[in-house]
This record gives sequence, structure tokens and C-alpha cells, in this order.
Amino acid sequence: STTSNIVVRVNAAPAITLTLSSPTAATVGTAYTGTIGVSGGTAPYSCSLTSGSLPAGITQNNCTLTGVASASGTFALGIKATDSSSPANSGSATLSLVVNAAASVQLSLSSPTAATVGTAYTGTIGVSGGTGPYTCSLASGTVPAGLTLNGCT
Repeated sequence: STTSNIVVRVNAAPAITLTLSSPTAATVGTAYTGTIGVSGGTAPYSCSLTSGSLPAGITQNNCTLTGVASASGTFALGIKATDSSSPANSGSATLSLVVNAAASVQLSLSSPTAATVGTAYTGTIGVSGGTGPYTCSLASGTVPAGLTLNGCT
């Protein structure tokens, strides 16, 4: 009988670099959910903020951004993503989160019906556009004697 030594060499698999992409744009004052894009490696992925700051009102939970942004602008975010393989692969990038300004809303007002001196009166200031309920206040001038302004009535 002959005995031989056999050498088996196992080479580590080459590291896989993850590729990251920016989330979709948000709009000031609008509920937002955006995903940091990650490709390569093995899902699921985890993401962490390594530099920069999220816009006020936006929070990060792993690779998902949610919230209601309160200021517009372009925010540079350093992100590190890690996959779920063993050993884990990772990738880092500086991504941009764009927060667009809210669209301006034009409100239209209409005068209440005419009042008659000495007669009980309730009139409504007509408001359209935007989203109700509305709040009305006196910007200038005075309310006629005997009448009060209570919201839009």
C-alpha cells in the first residue's frame, strides 16, 4: 500500500463590490418613501449613513428613507451598504437626495352675501383651491359694526 499527501487549496471567492444608487426625489410637505438602490452581492442589504445629514423631517430605516421634508435642496449622503452573504460584501458611495420645493397653491376668495342693517346675518367667505378646512382672518380694514369675523363665517 502506498500513502501520498494531497494538498487541496481553497481560494477565497473574489469580493463583490455593491453598487449604490440615489433614491427618488422628495417634495417639501408631501409624505415620502424612497429606497437607496443597492445591486450586486446577496440581498437583503443593510444601509447606514456615514456622512452628511438627512433633510429635516426625513428618517432612515436601513435602506429606506421616509417622512415629510420641510426644506428643499440637494442633500449629499455618504452611504455604506452591506449584503447578507458570509463573508459580507460592501460598497460605499455619496448619493444625492433631491427635495423639490412644494408647488404653490392659489386660493380664491369670494365675498359673503350682502347684509341688511338691523337683520340677523350669517355670511360665509367662499374659499376654493388648496385643501380645506380653511382659516380666515382680517388682513386689513375693519368688520362693520355689529358683525364679527369667526373663521370664514
